[in-house]
Amino acid sequence: MLPGGGNFYPEEDVLMLLAEKAAASSEIVLCGGGTAAAVAAKATSGRVTILETCARMIQVSERWLDIVGAEACIIETDLEEYDKHNMWYPRHVLNRVPNHVDLLFIDGPGHFAGRMPRWPAGPELFPRLAPSGIVLLDDGRRVKEKKALKRWAEDFPSLRQVKTKTSGGAVLLIPEERRGQKCTY
Repeated sequence: MLPGGGNFYPEEDVLMLLAEKAAASSEIVLCGGGTAAAVAAKATSGRVTILETCARMIQVSERWLDIVGAEACIIETDLEEYDKHNMWYPRHVLNRVPNHVDLLFIDGPGHFAGRMPRWPAGPELFPRLAPSGIVLLDDGRRVKEKKALKRWAEDFPSLRQVKTKTSGGAVLLIPEERRGQKCTY
C-alpha cells in the first residue's frame, strides 16, 4: 500500500502512475513534495529535485525518503508574486532545477497561491523538458487545474493532454512525437 490520499497527498493510484513514469525517468522534478517525493525517488535510479514551500511538507518528504531509503534534492523556497493573479516559485530558485527533465510532476503550489497557481509551471518549466519528457499534473478535475490545462493547451500545443482514470483525475502531457503510442492510463 502506498502512502497517499487526503487533502495534501496524491491518491494511491496517482502515486502508482508516478512510480511507473519515474522508473523510466532519470531526471525528475516535483512541484510539491510529501509522499510523492519518496515514491518518485524510490522508483528511479536517477535524480529527483523537489520545489517545496511548506516546512511541514519538507519534514514529511524527508521522513518518507528516509523510510524508503531514497534521496532527493529538496529546494526549500517561499513563493513570490508571479503575475497579478498568481504566486509561484522565485525565478532565481529555478536556476537550481535541472534542464532536460524527463518527468515533471505538478502537485504544488497549493490553491491559496492564486487563480491558476500551477499554470506558471508551463512557461517556467516546460521548456526544460527533454524531447521525450512528460508532465504529470495531479488533481486535473479541479477548477484551477482545468484552467491551467486549457491555457497550456493554447501555449504548448505540442504537448498532448491525456486524461487518466485516476481518482483525482491526473492528466499526462505527452510530446506529440509520442502520439502513436497507445495510452491506457
